[in-house]
Amino acid sequence: MKFILLLLGLVPRGSATDVHCSLRTTALAAPDAEQALRRMEAVEDTRTSHVLCKVAGADGSSVTVRLQAANNARSLVFNDDVDGVETKIRCVGAPDPQCLVASAGVVNSADQCPQCPCRGNAGELFGQYARAMAQEVDAKCGKGGITSDGMDSPFRVLLLGLGAGEMAAHISKSCGGAEIEGVELNERLPVLANLYFGMPSSVKTTVGDAGLVVVGLAQQVTSNQLLAEQKQYDQILVDCFSTGGVTPEHCRSEDFVVKLHTLLRNGGRVLHHMWDVDDKHPQVPTDFTNTIALYRKIFNCKGCGVQVQKLEGGPDSLIIATYPEAAKSFLQVAAVPKAVPVQQGGKPTSAGGVPVKR
Repeated sequence: MKFILLLLGLVPRGSATDVHCSLRTTALAAPDAEQALRRMEAVEDTRTSHVLCKVAGADGSSVTVRLQAANNARSLVFNDDVDGVETKIRCVGAPDPQCLVASAGVVNSADQCPQCPCRGNAGELFGQYARAMAQEVDAKCGKGGITSDGMDSPFRVLLLGLGAGEMAAHISKSCGGAEIEGVELNERLPVLANLYFGMPSSVKTTVGDAGLVVVGLAQQVTSNQLLAEQKQYDQILVDCFSTGGVTPEHCRSEDFVVKLHTLLRNGGRVLHHMWDVDDKHPQVPTDFTNTIALYRKIFNCKGCGVQVQKLEGGPDSLIIATYPEAAKSFLQVAAVPKAVPVQQGGKPTSAGGVPVKR
């Protein structure tokens, strides 16, 4: 999640060398004077904060975690970004004294970062995207998970774009007993999420590309239909970006959406965060429109639905795709017909006849 410190939000900027999936939000471009003011506030926050750890990557990138001792707020930035932050939380209570010792400086592994425990999120979610996503999940998790044979099952959530674990920590707290899995491309972030951002160790994390991980998860479902629903999810949250508001093709292709459909339980939902506009990347509106069309094409079964929720104050939107609660057993599956190739980023993609629920 990326936003202007202390105000509504800034345009995010990820690592130029590393397509990463992480929670982010932003606001529309402001006038130059307002942007300058916000930048000054962000610089002041940087000046007054204490660096907990800075982790260098082999590709020359860096991830820095900062602490505001006055309110025990922690922020994470990529590549010494002084314009905004990728993730921010405020932990309960005052910071532990060990948090205020000298910084470890630059280290080569997140495992080398010093301890600074977060004893729980104070309950604040920074950024409208995070609040909207949390509201959607919180409204469903109280019902728990239900398999097609009517048996109770733990509420299962898949986060494609873990970031520094703010959303995982929130869901763990608000949806007690939920099984949460997170996928993150940047191997440093899951460690920092546990170390500084209050993400519990019960969250299962996978370091890897979201598109490839989804392929493997869907294969587990289709290869063993008797145990399929144990491996499916009640909620899938997608927050996959590369540069600015660009969603990489493998996180919006037809094959990707088909596999998300395969991974849903009855009554399950996909919540896909995308930008609908980005002045610096003119392809974003077309990608957004095409992705909505793909969701409507794949989620065209009886009782399925696709809604688009535009978030105020910025280019962020949620595509919400729902599979009906009163659905057929997964044992009654049918293959999705081969699709006419759809141009995504200039390359044709298709569902390829992957079997999914209908």
